[in-house]
Amino acid sequence: RAEADRLAADRALIEGQRKRMEKELVLRKRDEEVKAAERKAAEARRESERAHNTPPASAGRNVDFFYAALDPYGDWDEVEGYGPVFLPREAQRDRKWRPYTDGEWVRSEQGWTWRSNEPHGWATCHYGRWVRHVREGWMWVPGSEWAPAWVSWRKSETHIGWAPLPPEAHSGRGFNASVDEYFDIGVRSYNFVPRERFGAGRTYVGRIVEPERNVTIIQNTVNVTNISYQNSGNNTVIVNEGPDVNFVNAHAAAPIQIVRLQRDEMTEGRILPTPSLVAGGLLRLLAPVVNHERPVAAPPKVRKKTTREFDRGWNPADGGAEKVIRQKVAAEARKAEDDERQTFQKQSAEKKPVIVKPQPPILIPAKPPIGKATPPKVVAPKIVTPPAPTLPTEKPVEPPVIEPKQPPAPPVQPVQEIVIPIPEVKPTPESAPKHETPSLEAPGQPKTERIAPKPPKEKAAPKNHAKPAAKPTPKTKKTKPDGTPDDSVPR
Repeated sequence: RAEADRLAADRALIEGQRKRMEKELVLRKRDEEVKAAERKAAEARRESERAHNTPPASAGRNVDFFYAALDPYGDWDEVEGYGPVFLPREAQRDRKWRPYTDGEWVRSEQGWTWRSNEPHGWATCHYGRWVRHVREGWMWVPGSEWAPAWVSWRKSETHIGWAPLPPEAHSGRGFNASVDEYFDIGVRSYNFVPRERFGAGRTYVGRIVEPERNVTIIQNTVNVTNISYQNSGNNTVIVNEGPDVNFVNAHAAAPIQIVRLQRDEMTEGRILPTPSLVAGGLLRLLAPVVNHERPVAAPPKVRKKTTREFDRGWNPADGGAEKVIRQKVAAEARKAEDDERQTFQKQSAEKKPVIVKPQPPILIPAKPPIGKATPPKVVAPKIVTPPAPTLPTEKPVEPPVIEPKQPPAPPVQPVQEIVIPIPEVKPTPESAPKHETPSLEAPGQPKTERIAPKPPKEKAAPKNHAKPAAKPTPKTKKTKPDGTPDDSVPR
């Protein structure tokens, strides 16, 4: 008995685990289908936007055009797996140079937008990704998708920091707080500034905290990355949220102003060295539309081929602090995943009644007036017996149709009441006229005078009542008192 109970419990446990696994597989499959559909829709919208916004002169432009556009401001190397990469002159001259430092953060309708002071910043800070080589320093991998900035964000009560996204960071849905864990963004890749100096000045050069202090600062920060794809009219735009504006303004020397963003298409000819301008509440950025195709040709001048040796921002000198920070980053990624999963499940639950259940009620009730089976039952009563206010002209027509059907029953009773007394009425001798009949006796005998009874009046009988049949009477000849025949009376 105990063995049977134990086996039953094991079977129930196994069955429960199987059902949970099946449910997880269904959810995972649904999630993958939704992601694939969203990626496909986003790709179609971007292609539509590109076809709508791209002028004919640049319809065939792809990432190859960056070679000539950036050649005056740096060199091109080739890295295995990445292809051509761009090394700015500043990075070659100063090993401490870092991307997203010589410029300022401007708040636009698309979130935190980087306005660069560098001649190549219009491309390297809005397209593609950055990676740090152990010997060559920072290098830029070209890309075709424009964004206000491709960075990860962190904040604390005292500091705000951002780090360039690596070349592996690509997603059709955007990025959240798990970006550091997924793409291994290290501590020293971040640029931290004091919170009150985040929105002050036109450059962060000289205000960035030394990377060696990042180990201490980052332990008190949380990841607030939020890069998303959103619909704007008929186009899809990328929004870079990051730290909240109210959080920044709470300790800023001057409040952050939200400006309007204007993307300018490049003109034929040489690229201007400083195309980014902020004036009158408008931020103008050079942002040409680039096709998604990979480069079809190598740069005209490749300095050398470089091996894949990259510095991800982790330093062995950090010791035990690196382990603590990695655990913190992993916990943030798990929380971000759970939040995203719950949001997705909530959205899926809200979509179920809208997409699946409402379809039958929308189709079935809408068609009865036009269908074949139900219309006669619904339409007939409305036409035959319309309400009085809507069809006042049909009122006089209805009485003759209804009254003839009801009167036949009542007339039967009055007829019986009239017919019954009529046979009982007997004519009085005074009122009945006397009629003489001819004598039937033999000739030679004295004649006698006879009076015939008067038949009942025909007009007293009802129209619908049959006249009773009279008994046959013998034909008599009327005579006058003197005995002569009376010819005035019809025989």
